Amino acid sequence: MPAGRTGSYSNDEYFAFVEDAEPFAAEWSEPPEDAWWHRLYLERQSLNLPRPSSLLWLDCVSAPYFDSLEWADEIISPEDATEREQRRERILQLDPQQFVIVPLLLSDDSGDAELAERFAQEPWNRVVINKDAGRRPVLAGPDYDFDDRAALRYLRFEKTCGAVENRLLRNVFNLDFLPEGRIDKESGFDPGAPTPIKPISPKVLVDYGEYAKA
Repeated sequence: MPAGRTGSYSNDEYFAFVEDAEPFAAEWSEPPEDAWWHRLYLERQSLNLPRPSSLLWLDCVSAPYFDSLEWADEIISPEDATEREQRRERILQLDPQQFVIVPLLLSDDSGDAELAERFAQEPWNRVVINKDAGRRPVLAGPDYDFDDRAALRYLRFEKTCGAVENRLLRNVFNLDFLPEGRIDKESGFDPGAPTPIKPISPKVLVDYGEYAKA
């Protein structure tokens, strides 16, 4: 295990990155059954939770799985073709089952506002996602199509990631493996930046990995 890691994560712990935050204006007293958040509505109703007003999209990776990646602390040189190819292959081999997309609905009450602020302070945070009934129900799915594959779960914020965790996460979840190292920052997108700018889910990484073959 690389120096500095703790190696102490439970199976229901995840590293969560806020891919996007947006207002959530629910137009129905009860959404139609085919609405992607219908199950969340029913669960929130059973828990007597207020109407949601905002939505956080979380990209999550299993903490124990990420902690097991022996190469997470290896720094690559964007100018080195061999190192780029090795990193691309490793990214392509990441296990998609260890990643989930989680929509988190929040209301205007003080507790939810505090939680939104905690998520906004740092790019990566530790959360627990499991079956235990809690205050904040979520859906956890392999992609953005929240059909029957998405499970109803409950989320609890644990803590902001520490310095070592952030360093390793930033080292893995960037696009330094692209054949053309860095895109002009005037374009608004720098794949060599230390924090992800686009959602870094398995699908996105694989897409870029395939693109890098060309």
